[in-house]
Amino acid sequence: MPGDVVPPTERELEILKVLWDRGEGSVRDSLSLLDQSVVLGGGTVSIETVRMLVGAPRTDLQFELADALAELTSGAERDHLG
Repeated sequence: MPGDVVPPTERELEILKVLWDRGEGSVRDSLSLLDQSVVLGGGTVSIETVRMLVGAPRTDLQFELADALAELTSGAERDHLG
Protein backbone atom coordinates (compact mmCIF):
# COMPACT_ATOMS: atom_id res chain seq x y z
CA MET A 1 0.00 0.00 0.00
CA PRO A 2 1.46 3.42 -0.91
CA GLY A 3 2.69 5.40 2.05
CA ASP A 4 3.25 2.39 4.30
CA VAL A 5 6.35 2.70 6.46
CA VAL A 6 8.59 -0.34 6.53
CA PRO A 7 10.72 -0.66 9.66
CA PRO A 8 14.48 -0.77 9.05
CA THR A 9 16.35 -4.07 9.23
CA GLU A 10 19.03 -4.71 11.85
CA ARG A 11 21.67 -4.21 9.13
CA GLU A 12 20.16 -0.86 8.11
CA LEU A 13 20.09 0.26 11.75
CA GLU A 14 23.76 -0.70 12.09
CA ILE A 15 24.63 1.37 9.00
CA LEU A 16 22.66 4.36 10.30
CA LYS A 17 24.33 4.13 13.72
CA VAL A 18 27.83 4.11 12.19
CA LEU A 19 26.99 7.07 9.96
CA TRP A 20 25.41 9.02 12.82
CA ASP A 21 28.26 8.29 15.24
CA ARG A 22 30.88 9.25 12.68
CA GLY A 23 28.93 12.41 11.82
CA GLU A 24 29.20 13.28 15.54
CA GLY A 25 25.60 14.45 15.72
CA SER A 26 25.75 16.60 12.60
CA VAL A 27 22.96 15.71 10.18
CA ARG A 28 24.83 17.37 7.32
CA ASP A 29 28.00 15.37 8.02
CA SER A 30 26.05 12.12 8.36
CA LEU A 31 24.21 12.75 5.09
CA SER A 32 27.50 13.54 3.39
CA LEU A 33 28.89 10.19 4.59
CA LEU A 34 25.74 8.45 3.36
CA ASP A 35 26.13 10.10 -0.04
CA GLN A 36 29.78 9.02 -0.24
CA SER A 37 28.75 5.47 0.75
CA VAL A 38 26.23 5.37 -2.09
CA VAL A 39 28.88 6.46 -4.58
CA LEU A 40 31.52 4.03 -3.26
CA GLY A 41 28.99 1.20 -3.21
CA GLY A 42 27.87 1.78 -6.78
CA GLY A 43 24.38 2.79 -5.73
CA THR A 44 24.08 0.32 -2.84
CA VAL A 45 24.94 1.05 0.76
CA SER A 46 26.45 -1.83 2.73
CA ILE A 47 27.96 -1.95 6.19
CA GLU A 48 31.26 -3.04 4.66
CA THR A 49 31.38 0.06 2.44
CA VAL A 50 30.42 2.35 5.33
CA ARG A 51 33.08 0.85 7.60
CA MET A 52 35.70 1.18 4.85
CA LEU A 53 34.69 4.82 4.36
CA VAL A 54 34.91 5.74 8.03
CA GLY A 55 37.95 3.57 8.73
CA ALA A 56 36.20 1.31 11.23
CA PRO A 57 37.80 -2.09 11.73
CA ARG A 58 35.76 -5.22 11.10
CA THR A 59 34.61 -6.68 14.40
CA ASP A 60 35.13 -10.28 13.29
CA LEU A 61 38.78 -9.51 12.52
CA GLN A 62 39.23 -8.03 15.98
CA PHE A 63 37.91 -11.23 17.55
CA GLU A 64 40.07 -13.42 15.30
CA LEU A 65 43.14 -11.41 16.27
CA ALA A 66 42.32 -11.68 19.97
CA ASP A 67 41.81 -15.45 19.63
CA ALA A 68 45.11 -15.83 17.79
CA LEU A 69 46.93 -13.85 20.48
CA ALA A 70 45.34 -15.95 23.19
CA GLU A 71 46.50 -19.15 21.50
CA LEU A 72 50.06 -17.88 21.03
CA THR A 73 50.64 -16.57 24.52
CA SER A 74 50.86 -18.32 27.85
CA GLY A 75 48.84 -17.16 30.86
CA ALA A 76 51.74 -15.07 32.21
CA GLU A 77 52.35 -13.37 28.87
CA ARG A 78 48.66 -12.66 28.48
CA ASP A 79 48.63 -10.88 31.86
CA HIS A 80 51.24 -8.41 30.55
CA LEU A 81 49.18 -7.58 27.44
CA GLY A 82 46.60 -5.84 29.52
